[in-house]
Amino acid sequence: MSGQKRAADPCSSSSSVPPEKRREREVEDGGEGAGVGVGGSSTAVETVIKLGGVSNSEEQDVKALMVKNRKLGEALDQRQVIEDELRERAEKLETRQATDDASLLILNRYWNQFDENIRLIGRRYDQSGTSGAHELSI
Repeated sequence: MSGQKRAADPCSSSSSVPPEKRREREVEDGGEGAGVGVGGSSTAVETVIKLGGVSNSEEQDVKALMVKNRKLGEALDQRQVIEDELRERAEKLETRQATDDASLLILNRYWNQFDENIRLIGRRYDQSGTSGAHELSI
């Protein structure tokens, strides 16, 4: 060795918990350490969350819970935004449905009036046809 200091492990904190135990604890707590097996070999994907300086495991647990709480809060905010967007969309669709229903009622009224007018024209034609045939026979 040439007297140089070794670089500190970025995953290690000032607690006495070894990195393996810390990863196990994160996985047990629903943390973000995950192993993925592909074709017989496994690749570990790990996200490092810097908790800051902690002096004991209780503080570490508190910090981890704070991080989880923050993430849950962000997820809740995101869900509320999506829920609000869906509510707005539902209101627009309800308004559109009401407009379409009103248009269909008007169209149906005009169609019924048109149908009645066609029946009247047919009756008049039949009446004029029979009276015209009657005049020819005289």
